[in-house]
Amino acid sequence: MKRWISVILVLCVLAGFVLPANAENGFDTEVILIEPEPIVIEITQEDGAGAIVNALYDAQESASEQHPYVIHVAAGYYTLDRAFHIFSNTSIISDEGAVFFNAAEENMLKVGTTGNDPVSGYGYENITVQGGEWNGNNANATMFKFVHAKNCVLKDVKAYNIKDAHFVETAGTDGLQVLSCSFSQMNITTNNGTEAIQIDVLQKDHIAGYEHLDDEIDYLCRNIVIDNCVFNTVRRAIGSHTSVYGEYFDTITITNNRFINTTEKSILCFNMKNLLIEGNSIVGEGVGIEIKTMDRNGAGSYLSTANMQGNYVKPKYLEISILNNSIQSNTDHAILLNGIILADSIAAKAKNNDFVPKGAYFVQGVQIENNTVCAFENKCGIKAQYAYNTVIRNNTVTASSTAQTPIYVCDGGYYVSVMNNTIFSPVLNGIRVCNLNKGYPRATIAMITGNTIHSVIKDGYGIRVSDAAVETIANNVIIKSANLGIQADVNPNTSMAVSVKRINANTVKSARIAIKIMKGTVSEIHSNVLYPTTESSLMVCENSVVGTIHKNTISNSGDTAILLKKSKVTQVSSNVIRSPKKHGIYCYDGYGAQKILSNSISGAKENGIYINGVVVQQLNSNAVSSCKNIGIYINGSDTKTQVLSVKANKVSACTYAMKILKGPKVNVYVNSFTKNSGGNQYIINGNKQYKLSNVPSTAINAKKSGNTIKLTWAKKGSVSGYLLYRSTKATGGFAKIAGVSASVKAYTDKTAKAKTVYYYRLFPYYKVPGTEVVIYANYSLSKGVKR
Repeated sequence: MKRWISVILVLCVLAGFVLPANAENGFDTEVILIEPEPIVIEITQEDGAGAIVNALYDAQESASEQHPYVIHVAAGYYTLDRAFHIFSNTSIISDEGAVFFNAAEENMLKVGTTGNDPVSGYGYENITVQGGEWNGNNANATMFKFVHAKNCVLKDVKAYNIKDAHFVETAGTDGLQVLSCSFSQMNITTNNGTEAIQIDVLQKDHIAGYEHLDDEIDYLCRNIVIDNCVFNTVRRAIGSHTSVYGEYFDTITITNNRFINTTEKSILCFNMKNLLIEGNSIVGEGVGIEIKTMDRNGAGSYLSTANMQGNYVKPKYLEISILNNSIQSNTDHAILLNGIILADSIAAKAKNNDFVPKGAYFVQGVQIENNTVCAFENKCGIKAQYAYNTVIRNNTVTASSTAQTPIYVCDGGYYVSVMNNTIFSPVLNGIRVCNLNKGYPRATIAMITGNTIHSVIKDGYGIRVSDAAVETIANNVIIKSANLGIQADVNPNTSMAVSVKRINANTVKSARIAIKIMKGTVSEIHSNVLYPTTESSLMVCENSVVGTIHKNTISNSGDTAILLKKSKVTQVSSNVIRSPKKHGIYCYDGYGAQKILSNSISGAKENGIYINGVVVQQLNSNAVSSCKNIGIYINGSDTKTQVLSVKANKVSACTYAMKILKGPKVNVYVNSFTKNSGGNQYIINGNKQYKLSNVPSTAINAKKSGNTIKLTWAKKGSVSGYLLYRSTKATGGFAKIAGVSASVKAYTDKTAKAKTVYYYRLFPYYKVPGTEVVIYANYSLSKGVKR
């Protein structure tokens, strides 16, 4: 016998281990290695392909696990006038230089018999085909057919030159390894989907020549490994266009392969779970990697035994990992998760497909991580359509000059996370969440966090979310967006609202508008860094509702730093605003902001804070400096304007400290105005000026008088009246108990309770004639008095 080294790998595969049944219970066990005693048959070119056929028939009769057959084929040219039929415990090992030519124009190698095959289930096992060049002679027939098989290996094979057929087709197989093979010259003349390696189902119209197919649909392929192979100029490289509804191809591994010039799809995975796609290099046309659980017209789907009895099952958590791949898809999406909703039950339109029930066929449980992809021709780098529990993380997506959206989450989806991706030069969107088709639910997005987006180059968006509920948009860096940095809006095609809990700690640099909320609801916009913009930096408009806009840092706005228009905002607080070309904060034409508190604004080319046509409950404790026009401007040209508290603001180095114009309702408390060139006073209705000292504070005395407490004070200056507040603490908790006219100088508190200490505050105020503006002096506090 010769060339034993060439069969060592096969002998290792054929070796088995025997363990006693009680090994799981912790008893002492003995491992017995059963060494196979192979029968090696040597074939040379002089023997010809007929000798291989005869050896395979001998193996069919005699091969066993203990005595496997190894057919060793020497270098030479072998013309096949019929298919090789290979059976259990048999290997064909070919030397380099062995060439097989398909003169029969049928299958070159097939597991099983030439006619109807009596073997069922995973019947044939321990089969290896290694080495050799396999020339299909442009035949319209599958080259290698693994059916009803278990523990099979196809290794180091060079396969080429077939027509409208598969290189490898497998169905009803448990354990197939395709290792270090190459597949090329796939000549396609039809529109039928034809994979170089097809994972199929046991259905008679798809796998001919085998019995038992109608009752063996549940024997699905599992434990399939395709590793380190090369696919050159094939239509579809790896995948399936058939499936069993409610069941899954299980434990599929596609790793370290090269795909060159694929013309339609490189990897198409239909109803697969426990799927690993890792380390592959893909360059071609069409989709790079596609995951789906149902075809849009039900094509290719069949019912399992359980489903035939009406026991339909829900989609499962698939456990799919797409990792560390390099994908350049020139005409379609690089990675596509293709979940769908069938609105109606479908009696399959393709030939002999089974009835498919209507419902949700989402893709669930996918991890897309550390891939490098390129998007072209108005397509996406990564598109997740109707995906559940999916993570898109640490990917790098580059875009050509025509690519629109590198990462797109669309048509529903539940708890999708887009994290720590790097995106270069999208035309329209960096990351987009939106429904494209009617009938899909509003998406729930767990987070869009930690992404870096470079140079949105057209009228697009760094991050845009529509008709979705988003938990968090945070810690993203958007560098140069010709249009919007982050936008939350409503898709006009669906009219479903968008809601976002948090837009926090993002950095947006060099956008037209950094953050825009349009017809949306956002709970919190917090700690973002926005600079510079050509228009407003943070805009809330078109009946949006926002909770808090808090602790953002905004520099060099091309217009207004924070613009609130026709919307309702609960609180704008503790933001730092530097050098806007118009206003620091501008609220107009709507509900306004309930509270504008503790913001720091400097260097505005017009006004620090501008209020017009809105109601503001509190405009307090803001610091405004170095504004070219007015520190705080309240314009009542719209009669809805009200500001119920203007207090403790500091305005310095502006032209005017504060203007109140055209009749708004405003309550002005004590503020601090310094170094303003137009004067440190309020300007009300034109040029009427009121100094901060015009309404002086007045001391209040409190004294017990029988069952009451008597309050007295002396009139001081010109006032319109006084407000009295009471509390049981000197430091807070004061509530209004009375308001009295300017002529009154005493008040008796008849509601004070016995044995209780009370404190009182007195607010003198002046109502500006002809206006709804009231200026309040600072309060004075009485000593505590016990009744």
